[in-house]
Amino acid sequence: MKKRVILYGIAAVLAGVVAADLISGGRLIRLPDGENETYRRFARINAELVRAGTARVTFTATMIPGGAWAGTSAVRFGETPVWDTSYDRATVGDGTAPMRRLHLDERTEYLSSPALRPADERAWIDPDVTSVTFGPISSPRTGVADVTTWLRFLGGVDRAHALQAKHDLPDVPGAPHEFLFRCFATVAQCPPPYETELDDAFNTSQATDLRVWLDDDGRLRRLGVFAVLDHLEADGSRDVRDLSHPIVASTVEATFDLRDFGIPVLVAAPPRAEVSTERYLKV
Repeated sequence: MKKRVILYGIAAVLAGVVAADLISGGRLIRLPDGENETYRRFARINAELVRAGTARVTFTATMIPGGAWAGTSAVRFGETPVWDTSYDRATVGDGTAPMRRLHLDERTEYLSSPALRPADERAWIDPDVTSVTFGPISSPRTGVADVTTWLRFLGGVDRAHALQAKHDLPDVPGAPHEFLFRCFATVAQCPPPYETELDDAFNTSQATDLRVWLDDDGRLRRLGVFAVLDHLEADGSRDVRDLSHPIVASTVEATFDLRDFGIPVLVAAPPRAEVSTERYLKV
């Protein structure tokens, strides 16, 4: 009888611990060491970039239909990221051209390119002053080629999704920790919205695949993106008469390689005298 009472007591205690663990979000019952380390690495991707402060980011990105971009950004991470991007090529109208883009905050950017020639011949364009017609969903302000667009979807990933993301990917030198995070729109932190001009064109996406490579210090060394973006009505249909949105889905593929952590990144607005005051610019 005593043994039975003891067993019932142990069972009750264990049940209580499990219940408390569920209430606490899993903080009471420790994961196996390997799983703890996997979750820690994944959960701290953005925090480690903020701790590094800055990085040089080389990228290639396409959105079909849409645009194509390739180049290098010097990025300062934080609550309000800033960056100075030099595009070797960026979609401008029916072609491509080199371009430079300064991003100071969510509302302040400046563009400069041989393909952007305002009548006053000033070197820089402020898109909030000068309306630039890049073409359908081909503006660099879509954010497709900005690593910060995609990093936000890696924040706040719960433990279960982080552990599921552990994956074997093609090797990247110096980045032995590999993850494939499939970001569904039904998961809280997953797109849409994108908080870029993509939101003007698209309101839904199929699963967004984020391929992640981390070094031993937990710093992101490569991010690969695959996504299919679309605009659908509430019933799942497509209104081909509404020309304010794409009438076909767009496929996004992008790769970002990060290096030179901690480099100086100083991004400032160009002199006012060098910024165009023209209202419109067609390319």
